[in-house]
Amino acid sequence: PELNKTFKLNQQTRIFATQNPLRQGGGRKGLPQSFLNRFTKVYLRKLEESDLTHVMSHNFDVLERNDLLRDFKLIDRMVAFSNRIELGIINHEFGYRGGPFEANLRDMLRWCELLTNPKTGYDVIKCERLEEFLLILFEKMKLVYCQRMRSESDVQHIFSIFKEIFQVDVEGLQNESKEVAFYWNDTDIFFNDIQLSRNSRNKNHENVIVMGSQLKTLKHVTECVIMNKPLIICGPSDCGKTKIINTFCSIAGKSLELDSIDDSVTGSFQQFDLNRALEEIWQSIEE
Repeated sequence: PELNKTFKLNQQTRIFATQNPLRQGGGRKGLPQSFLNRFTKVYLRKLEESDLTHVMSHNFDVLERNDLLRDFKLIDRMVAFSNRIELGIINHEFGYRGGPFEANLRDMLRWCELLTNPKTGYDVIKCERLEEFLLILFEKMKLVYCQRMRSESDVQHIFSIFKEIFQVDVEGLQNESKEVAFYWNDTDIFFNDIQLSRNSRNKNHENVIVMGSQLKTLKHVTECVIMNKPLIICGPSDCGKTKIINTFCSIAGKSLELDSIDDSVTGSFQQFDLNRALEEIWQSIEE
């Protein structure tokens, strides 16, 4: 009825729809009951630790092929870490600003992808020193979990959970991970051992200046580009979000196109909220 159209389907056609629970995750909007009533609803329980461990072991058995990591029970510790993060968020121990957040299977899969992809600077199969691997594990954890947090206290809370689960010196790892070596040649750019091809024929951005304060963020952007992962850079106005992308494109020799997108372009589904109108009235009264 919204389109004023009729679609003729084969009698054997069946439509399956999936939906996350309304109260799970951030900013989800509930669907009208009249729409939900068109479906036979089947509820699935939340994945337990055994389920998460099974999925992780099946998709990233390379982590268990290494005797050192198998004896360290890496996957079990990663699952325990994710569950501890999720429990802390649910209990409002941290993550107030910018939330609500959640830690789920997708985050662990991203974490493992960063660990096992040779382009991100480490070969898990050849891992012989646990201390060296733990530094890489810590750095990838920061990209997946810490970078979404909006306050330093939230980051420190995640550090304390990492220290508790993996039994490591987090302060020492943090000091080591702060050092980012950046250099480039005609064909590639390097952030520590992370390598990205650059287009040296693009001469549009030759006079770029890279500041030391940008190196850590540029390294994270490079990792996301290598992994073909979308990224969202958050921060207040004029804090350098656009400049980071501009600088990255300059050193990589890539062209940059900027678009301003709002709801008029992407569309939106917004339910009518009477409280919003009341808040506007109250604000006008206060003024």
